[in-house]
Amino acid sequence: MGAAKKKGFYIAPETLTSMVERVKNGDSEAEAALHEACSGYVERYFRKKIQEEQDIKDLVEVTMYTAFKNINKLQEPTAFVRWLRCIAYRQCYHYYKKQENIVKLSLQDPDQAKKHIDGATPVNVKYSGIGEVGDKLRWVISELPKEQSIAMKLYYLDGYKVREIAEMRGVSTGTIKSRLRYGRIKLREKMGSYLDQHGIKL
Repeated sequence: MGAAKKKGFYIAPETLTSMVERVKNGDSEAEAALHEACSGYVERYFRKKIQEEQDIKDLVEVTMYTAFKNINKLQEPTAFVRWLRCIAYRQCYHYYKKQENIVKLSLQDPDQAKKHIDGATPVNVKYSGIGEVGDKLRWVISELPKEQSIAMKLYYLDGYKVREIAEMRGVSTGTIKSRLRYGRIKLREKMGSYLDQHGIKL
C-alpha cells in the first residue's frame, strides 16, 4: 500500500496496477486518467523547490512525458508513484544545474552574464529566460502552437540539445529542427523589431 502513497497522495495498489498495465498496452484513456491523477502530485513537488510558475508547468509536462515514454521499463506497477518522483528529482537537478551555470558566469564576469541573461548581444546560444528580454521571449514562445512552443522553450530557454528534445518528445531530430525553424519564423513575425533592437539572432 505504501508504494502508492506519498505524503497525502494515494492511489490504491490494485487501481494503480490496472492503470499502469493499461498504459503499457497503449490505452490512451488510461494514460490520460493516470496523468490527471498524478500530475498534481508532481506539480506540488516542484512548487516546493522552484518559484517560476512557467518553469513548474514545463517541468511537470516533461516529467509526465518522460514517465509515459519509458513506462514499459517499469517492472513493478505499484512503484509508479515512487518512480515518478525519481524522474521529477532528476528534472529538478538538471534545472538547478542550469541555474548554477548562470550564477557561475555571473561571478566570473558580471557584464558577460548580463549579456547572456538580458539578450544584449547577438546570440544563437540558449537563453536562460531570466531578465526582461528573457521574460518577453518566454511569453511569446508560450503563445506559439504547442509543439513549436515546447521545442523552442526546451532549446532556447532550457538549453537542451536537438537530440535530447527529440528523445523527450519521441520524434526524429529532423522533426524538432523543423519545429524550431517554423517557431523562429513565427517568433520573428511577432517580435522581429524587438529582437533586432536587442541584438537577438535566433
